[in-house]
Amino acid sequence: MSTYRRSQSTPLLAAILLAALAAGPARAVMPPRAGPLPLAVSEGFRNGLFRVAERSPRLGTAAQQGTWVVPVIVVAYADQPLIYSQPDGWNTALFDTTAGTPTGSVYDYYRWVSGGRLRVVGKVVAVVTLPNTRDYYAGNNWGLSLNSTPRNDCGLVRDALEACDAAVDWTPFDVDGDGTVDALWVVHAGLGGEAGVRDDLWSITSQLTDWGGGTVFETNDLVRGSSTLKILINRFSIMPELSVFRPGERSEIGVFCHEFGHTLGLPDLYDTAPRGGSLNVGPGIWCLMSTGVYGTDGHSPEYPSHLGAWPTLHFGWTQAVRPTEDGSMVLPPIESGGPILDFWFQGETSSEHYLVEYRRRLGFDRNIPAEGLIAYRVDEDGFRARTPSNLVNSGPVPAYTIVEADGGNDLTAGRSRGDARDPFPGSLNVTEWTEDGQPNTRSRSGATTNLALRRIEATPEGMRFFAQVRARGWLVPTSVAGQTPAPGSGPVGRAALLDDGTAVEVNSEMVGGRAQVVMRTLSGHVWGTPVPVTSSSGEATEAVVAGLPGGDLAVVWCDTRFGSAQLYYRSRIRGVWTAEQRLTTLAGSASRPSISADQRGGIHLAWLQTASGAPRLMFMYFSYYSPFADPFPLTGASELPDAPAVAAARDGISYVLWPERRLAPLGLWIVQFRPRSGFLPRQLIAPAVDVTLSGVHAVVDSSGTLHVVWQVSGAGVNDIHYQQRPGWISYSPDTVVESRGQSVKNPVLAVDRGGGLQLVMEALSSSVAQVRCKEWEPGHGWQVGSTEVTRVQDGSCSRPFIVPTGNGAVSVLYLGYPGGAGTLVARDRDLSAGPVTQVPASPEARPVALSLFPNPLRPGATLQVSSAAWTSESVPRADVFDVAGRRVASVPLDKHFGTWAGALSSSQTRSLASGIYFVRLRATSALTRLVVLR
Repeated sequence: MSTYRRSQSTPLLAAILLAALAAGPARAVMPPRAGPLPLAVSEGFRNGLFRVAERSPRLGTAAQQGTWVVPVIVVAYADQPLIYSQPDGWNTALFDTTAGTPTGSVYDYYRWVSGGRLRVVGKVVAVVTLPNTRDYYAGNNWGLSLNSTPRNDCGLVRDALEACDAAVDWTPFDVDGDGTVDALWVVHAGLGGEAGVRDDLWSITSQLTDWGGGTVFETNDLVRGSSTLKILINRFSIMPELSVFRPGERSEIGVFCHEFGHTLGLPDLYDTAPRGGSLNVGPGIWCLMSTGVYGTDGHSPEYPSHLGAWPTLHFGWTQAVRPTEDGSMVLPPIESGGPILDFWFQGETSSEHYLVEYRRRLGFDRNIPAEGLIAYRVDEDGFRARTPSNLVNSGPVPAYTIVEADGGNDLTAGRSRGDARDPFPGSLNVTEWTEDGQPNTRSRSGATTNLALRRIEATPEGMRFFAQVRARGWLVPTSVAGQTPAPGSGPVGRAALLDDGTAVEVNSEMVGGRAQVVMRTLSGHVWGTPVPVTSSSGEATEAVVAGLPGGDLAVVWCDTRFGSAQLYYRSRIRGVWTAEQRLTTLAGSASRPSISADQRGGIHLAWLQTASGAPRLMFMYFSYYSPFADPFPLTGASELPDAPAVAAARDGISYVLWPERRLAPLGLWIVQFRPRSGFLPRQLIAPAVDVTLSGVHAVVDSSGTLHVVWQVSGAGVNDIHYQQRPGWISYSPDTVVESRGQSVKNPVLAVDRGGGLQLVMEALSSSVAQVRCKEWEPGHGWQVGSTEVTRVQDGSCSRPFIVPTGNGAVSVLYLGYPGGAGTLVARDRDLSAGPVTQVPASPEARPVALSLFPNPLRPGATLQVSSAAWTSESVPRADVFDVAGRRVASVPLDKHFGTWAGALSSSQTRSLASGIYFVRLRATSALTRLVVLR
């Protein structure tokens, strides 16, 4: 049982590494208060007016700048005065740091949502009256007419700057020292355009240079340390003076928090470019960067919603928990610093994955419609591709949506902006989220993920559940009785599922010092005692087996009893074995045989025959009771074929596939054989361009459809490809079913009883050869990841093969190397056990005890310290100790919305030598964290 737990009673010690993420300040807009996004606003997105800009690389993520100092210009129009013109009122409403405002300031919000890591302070630097009217700037288009400067937002900002530049010292507002004011807020008289009136300005974040005719504004003030360079202003946000919800009152902080989120580098998370119809609100009320700007109930913007999972992980303001094993977990609320569940198959990294957070009515989230788990479907590729244009949730595949517990699609379809039926359990008491439920955990394409959350229930410490991240039904691996497997390069053995339901496998093992072929039968989950198939005076290797009608079987192998390896044959008919018979008398040596049988009892056999160092691809077809035929060459003497695969359909038609490595065009070739008419002209089904193709394997299902897999390797390429061919002419384009950073090879396919496919392969992970399995389901396709049949800690395993034993049930055979010696191992999957239903009790969980950011810390950078677990009435201090136990620094913490926070200044960290330091709150039970100074 793996439980995410944080405790105050036991000292907490951990190493934290938070990397800087490359992101830039967004230029973006408020979502509409209600209804769809106006055409003028969506056109602004499509025209690049609100795209996300790149930020100076030395800053990394904008949120890593621990303190932001924001200048505010409050402006009246020539025809509309201000109601709230006093700077002190705005300073208190936006930047109060004393927790003195009844509903909280922007400063309070970002201290809360960042866990004390971010300080947003500022002041009103000027109150001016613009030279023109409201209509002049709005232009009956919300101020968004791109090419109408100065009759737009760009013109308004320039007029405001011209009016006050001489009286303002801009130096304090270039905190990062890049010569540009980090952020400028312009608060205009009246309402914001998002209320619906075209002659009001829509609230936006943009840059002067994004507008037609717009240029950077050069101030009168010199850049610090320069005698010639002037401080520049380009980035700005426009927000309204008045509330749309409370007539005549000052605008709430929601719009200011939302627009500042863009300054930090966040995109809008609703559909910013709809083409008519309802608005996809993405996460809706559950996120500040969507309609959560209006509060979690849709009408309390004084309490804007938490940023939620992806933004806080993006900024490093919370941690992700990525389980790699099934187990019970307790997730504390995100509002008090709880982690995010990064939820995907086997804990592996994937562009598509789920993020799950626990939301409670805490802090600014006091009005959420229901408490519980909020699950997001995330498309990281979509974020990367569409964040620069600020179109993250636009188009047919949005990158960030909520999996609604009621199984609806209300937020994406625009029928709702969020309600009590979204969380788990929520108002509908949905306590399970599985692959086959509604909603389900399948991938966006409907593929199997093997993911589930079960027994979801609230506890005082957090939300408790059982997380399933692995495929069900895999039993413990067992060693197979027998002798040492003979050396070889192909799969360890070949297996077949006979017509009577019996599973058999053949293998070459060392008997009396010689390699002999043996056969085993599967009974339940146990492979039986090996039965001798050969009694060769030489070496009998590379055995293959095929099932015949009525439960009979045929075995072919390579045998050196008369010198060079030739093919031999033996069959078992009605339980009686025939004699061993020689099939070939060709010059050279036979190797890499592949066998398949049709329902008429026809044996289709392909192999490589190598003479004078030159391999040729050969083929034979004969009846199982009359094993005589002339070998037929499929390649010429100048070609260089690799190991073939043969697959026969029930009606007698078969396919031979092989990679060609010498004569152009290189690639994977196929030829069809018909017993009555012979071969059709061969076809190239996959060219090899700057890559190598090998390891082909194929099967034909009951409908006659051919399924093919093969290995593709090259510089930076380690893939398994798959192609489906319903007929000789028709086929689907090949797809990559497995792609890995290290080698992947030896793919083997099998058709299971339910019409699905089972694929087993050998793959390197951390330089250890693993056996992995992947399933294809009719109607759903390939599962999203390959199951680890063996783990890295098991050591290297190789030469896998697979035999289906039921619908979705399989037995996988492979070589393990305990003690260095090769041993045949089997691991079965049995789905009859069903899903996990009992969840063990979980240990107590508590909020984050002590959080440090950034970590590792650079000398001269500010270290943010915060704790949500301090319960003493006294004011805590954070003491910093070196590895010798000497206290080298100390900082007091202040309380903001339930979190104690403080900062070790840049001057304090600059004096510290590189090394490991411990930060501890001064208390009876010490709360300790490890910080690395580099």
